[in-house]
Amino acid sequence: MEMERNTLELLDFNLVLRLVSDFCVSETGKKKALSIIPSGNLEDVKRNHQALIKAFDYKDEIIGLSLDFPSLDGIFSHVNSGKILDEDGFWAILIFLKKASQIRDFIDKLDQESRIILFSTFESLPWPGKLSQAINRCLDQNGEIKDHASPNLASIRGEIRKIQRQCTKKINEFITEKNISDMLQDEYLTISSDRYVIALKSNFKGRIKGIVHDYSQSGETCYFEPLFLIELNNKLQELRKSEREEINRVLKYLTSLLTEEKNKLLSLHDIMVDVDIFRAKVLFAEKIRGNPIHVGDRRVFLKDARHPILFVEHGYKIEPVDIILEEDQRALILTGGNSGGKTVSLKTLGLCSLMAYSGLPVPCAEGSTLPFWKDIFVFLGDEQSLQENLSTFTAQIKKIRDIWPKVGESTLVLLDEFGAGTDPSQGAALAQAVLDCLLDKGAWIFSVTHFPSLKVYALNHPNVRAATVLFDPKTKKPLYKIAYDQIGTSQALDVAKEFGMPEEILMRAREYLLIDDEKTNTVIEKLNDLAVKREEELKNLRQKSLALENEKKKLREKYEKNISKLVDEISRAIKEIVTSYREQKIQRKMALKKLKEYKKTLQKEISLSSSSEKVDLKDIKIGSELKYIPWSKKGKVEQINKRESKIKLNISGVSIWVNCDEVALLKSQDKKMAEPKVNVTLDIDKSSFAVLDIRGKRVDEAETMIIQFLDRAIYRGLKNVEIIHGRGEGILRAKVREILRDFPNVESFCFAPEDRGGDGVTIVTLR
Repeated sequence: MEMERNTLELLDFNLVLRLVSDFCVSETGKKKALSIIPSGNLEDVKRNHQALIKAFDYKDEIIGLSLDFPSLDGIFSHVNSGKILDEDGFWAILIFLKKASQIRDFIDKLDQESRIILFSTFESLPWPGKLSQAINRCLDQNGEIKDHASPNLASIRGEIRKIQRQCTKKINEFITEKNISDMLQDEYLTISSDRYVIALKSNFKGRIKGIVHDYSQSGETCYFEPLFLIELNNKLQELRKSEREEINRVLKYLTSLLTEEKNKLLSLHDIMVDVDIFRAKVLFAEKIRGNPIHVGDRRVFLKDARHPILFVEHGYKIEPVDIILEEDQRALILTGGNSGGKTVSLKTLGLCSLMAYSGLPVPCAEGSTLPFWKDIFVFLGDEQSLQENLSTFTAQIKKIRDIWPKVGESTLVLLDEFGAGTDPSQGAALAQAVLDCLLDKGAWIFSVTHFPSLKVYALNHPNVRAATVLFDPKTKKPLYKIAYDQIGTSQALDVAKEFGMPEEILMRAREYLLIDDEKTNTVIEKLNDLAVKREEELKNLRQKSLALENEKKKLREKYEKNISKLVDEISRAIKEIVTSYREQKIQRKMALKKLKEYKKTLQKEISLSSSSEKVDLKDIKIGSELKYIPWSKKGKVEQINKRESKIKLNISGVSIWVNCDEVALLKSQDKKMAEPKVNVTLDIDKSSFAVLDIRGKRVDEAETMIIQFLDRAIYRGLKNVEIIHGRGEGILRAKVREILRDFPNVESFCFAPEDRGGDGVTIVTLR
């Protein structure tokens, strides 16, 4: 279901799209950005939300892409009409493909999940390979057809250049022989009507036999073809015609390739536009301090929300507001004085919702959530229609009549001063009845009102939340903050005074106020004062909490540096022990004892550092990614042993059983951690085999891998290991045996049984 157009207009959604389109580089991207509409399908909204999150993950790479590519819309329509595309069209495609090549490199580097989320494809970027090669072969850097685009064209252009030289030579000889240089203009040899002519001063045109083709604008120069050039020019004309025919054949050939690979080029163009849109969204998010927000929750929770257009215009002068409805609440009734930000808050909720449903970043804090509303209906206080002879009140009634059949549980209704413009008591009663019936239909409501009866209604209805905008108790000026679960006075006289209402009018107005109203206003003002104090206290608490979080982060970073330093020191010590053992400076028992001591030290520190990040096995699934703290690397879960609280991790080919307290959940900065390239399966169970696969490796690379592999196996205390080298030409096999013969910790080695690889696998027994 498409969102009501009137809603988009009243909430200025088109202005948001203009802000987004301004960040697009391509013209097609700008047009597409302006055509974005909120989706009426929750699955589409969630898919767009995931794509936006993924774009944020790659925002630096996306922002760095060059996307100023030409639009191909006209080219596609030209080809669809069956016409031959000219050089300019193919020049535009050539520029486009050059820009697309870097996009292709970017997309090819993405993992499969990212490609699916961002571009709905498992594969790399579609590429019109034949067309790309042909255009590069046929077009030069200036967009002109190259001489060697075809053999005939090269021959024809060779003849044309030959005639050009002959024409130049004959003209020079003629000028010298006849001594007529004073009859010619400075640049005497030129082209007119695609023929070589001389620029002759008009008063000398009768002195030479030939044909006048044209005159300059001043009439002082005539473009004159001497008789001795006519034959050469005629031949040149024939060659020019042949050249055009040959160029046309080249263009026809290129057009046939374009037609053949049109779908690939079209898909490529669409993806390029999508990348341009993603880039615009990321830059727009930086402009408005926006975030992707979750849609589909059972409550409204917009934290630090700002109206995006006002924020762009006024920046940090705009105070953020919290718009919050708990799960059992369906309506928010906002009260308080004029110019306090009530209507802006109402529009902010509506506009933020439209942005979220359109896959756009929303100007609010991370963690904000919204329900999914298929329809949003807006009633603004000044919706009178002069064309239809309707007042504000009657325009509201007509609109209620029109939308009533569409209202349901997935509807948000924004009411700004509904019922105003008529008798206050009747208008208030009608407004209350509308709220009742909307709630009966299950709709969501955000209502701004000054009616006292609606304020009481808000405080007493179980599914309605009352709120008020706050004013400074001393200055009576708005603070642009919302206080919940209370109501506020309208502050009409204070606002009137602020905007220059004459004092004698204000005094008379105060006299007309009933005593009961004054008492009520006094109570509400006291509540306002208490709310302001509470907001100030909450602000101070939030600041203290933030300071504590920052301090905790600093201590954590310091601790992790110490851990990293300790790991480096222990690694160096272990290498020294292994080297001493290999050189037989210490006995095996002593080496293992020292290694065990270092391992205990490291595990003790790791358990301390990971205590705050302890992973619950219930939350882990096969295929999940975790951080292995000792190596500071990420790995994928292959198996889970709940009885022993152990997890089998695969760290880019290295499979190891680890304790639960040695892993942590991945943070955002962990997602791009470098991974080791050695393809090893290393099992902590001493009775099992550790396996190293070196097939396809260079000899020097394999040697390093074997030594590292054996060192790790000794460190783990393994007795048996396998090295897979394959049969092949026997080069790797010979190198393996050479290394094993010289390695001091190798007790024996032999080929594996045939069912385990035969002479393509060597089994090693370690001391």
